[in-house]
Amino acid sequence: MVFGFAFEWIFIVIGLVSGTAQAAQQMGLVITPLVFLSSAYVPVASMPGGVRQFSEVQPVTPMVDAGLSLVWAAAIFVVFGLLAVLRFARR
Repeated sequence: MVFGFAFEWIFIVIGLVSGTAQAAQQMGLVITPLVFLSSAYVPVASMPGGVRQFSEVQPVTPMVDAGLSLVWAAAIFVVFGLLAVLRFARR
């Protein structure tokens, strides 16, 4: 959430600096390659040396890792919460 808030301000500054909406849209594309150089598609450990070093320090990788952790936590909560409620309702 903190990373999302930080990226929101990055895009606000890009929008304020650019002259038109089209320029702001094109400037936002500069950040797009960071997604492909993060752990969103491929684990960082399997990347070549230089790409791995860049992927470890760029800001999208921690956001992706946090998102995956939240997904796993939510899945565990739903599955085991539902099991606990069903088991408790039987008693």
